[in-house]
Amino acid sequence: GLDLAERSKAVFEVAVALAQAANAEIEIIHVVPDPLRDDHTDVLGSVLNFDRKRAASRSRDRIEALFERLFRELEPSFSDEVKVRELGRNRRVTIGDPAGEIIAHANNVGADLIVVGTQDPGKPSTHLGRVAETVARRSLTHVCLVPLSGGARSATDD
Repeated sequence: GLDLAERSKAVFEVAVALAQAANAEIEIIHVVPDPLRDDHTDVLGSVLNFDRKRAASRSRDRIEALFERLFRELEPSFSDEVKVRELGRNRRVTIGDPAGEIIAHANNVGADLIVVGTQDPGKPSTHLGRVAETVARRSLTHVCLVPLSGGARSATDD
């Protein structure tokens, strides 16, 4: 799962390095949290005008801009820019529960590994973050957790 924050670069770098080492493909999913997901009685829905299609469309535009920035920033790290761009071509934007959507997408495409960032940099280091923890606990697919605070390391640093 890839969010639209600046720290997405660390997750994408790890995913690219792992994919290149294993000669694998990458499926990238960005999930727009649905504010009405738990609104079973339509209390919020009756006052909140949330257009799912519009939110997904706006997120697609933002994610395309993010990828252009990521590709430019990754160029010094990965010598084959065309290969990196090819690895990043399978992108999907959806709306829902981020952890649930990431797990469902991994199951649907038969993923071998989910790469997800751990936490917001401002949170205590013992907190993985809700999405990362839920994915790690519930997914039947292997999960690679990328630490985002304290400096992320590349998958090839070991």
